[in-house]
Amino acid sequence: DPLQARLRELDDLEPHLPRTVQSVPDDQGPTTVSSRARAELSHTWIPVGPACDSRTVTQGPFDMVSLSQRLATQPGYARAMDQRERETAALLTLLRSKVHGSAWGSVAAEVSIAGSAIGLLDQADDGALFRSAKTEDLLATATDEVRQWKRDGLTWVTVLDPGYPERLRDIRESPPFLFCAGEMREQDLGMSIVGSRAASGWGLQFAADAARLLVDSGLSVLSGLAEGIDATAHRTALDAGGRTVAFLGTGITQFYPAKNRELQSEIAQHGLVLSQFLPYTAPTKQTFPMRN
Repeated sequence: DPLQARLRELDDLEPHLPRTVQSVPDDQGPTTVSSRARAELSHTWIPVGPACDSRTVTQGPFDMVSLSQRLATQPGYARAMDQRERETAALLTLLRSKVHGSAWGSVAAEVSIAGSAIGLLDQADDGALFRSAKTEDLLATATDEVRQWKRDGLTWVTVLDPGYPERLRDIRESPPFLFCAGEMREQDLGMSIVGSRAASGWGLQFAADAARLLVDSGLSVLSGLAEGIDATAHRTALDAGGRTVAFLGTGITQFYPAKNRELQSEIAQHGLVLSQFLPYTAPTKQTFPMRN
């Protein structure tokens, strides 16, 4: 479109002009804009560099304005996302449209094999030249969600990421994505300790002894952060200076049960908290069997 054409012209022109204006740095590092480009930008809002969601450019001599704020008001204009975020949005769209199978596991497997959710999404509408309106609406919603995850500081991996656990790729119902808080390790050998929420004193003591044995053996203690046996196993591992991993039956932003909120935060600080669910998912009677 004309805006993109103008951007290409400025990109071609920019190396030959003095760099006199610098945008506000963000986590991507600073981006410089030439003096002539600055004049153009004072009236034309365009992305600066490969990722512009939090960058700013100068409009007039004093006014620093966020591109994300301005571009958010431009109807039909897609703000820049990096490739990984676009792939995540496409994966989420495929999962919701279910065009490649009724189960999330089958979609995850197809995306992993294809190496791109975007590529599969482009093939989803029976070879049509353009995506359907329904697909575009789903993709727009997914894109907004991924941006919100990023604004909320969430961390996730998908089946397309090198950091996705290799062992999960081999199971029948591979989660398409995992949200995580804490340290993910490429080699994280461990064993699970799970049991009753209303455990006896003997059962709680057995769980604690088993957790200490695993820690002494250099293994991670894996559990589900439920009351009773799970919480005892996590707490014992932490107190023994070991590593513990909690696999939630809710979204990563939730604390369930509420009494384990501090324990969950401590595990995220010293171990790892994982969730296969969308980040704001509340507990339901379906999420816990799925987690198991």
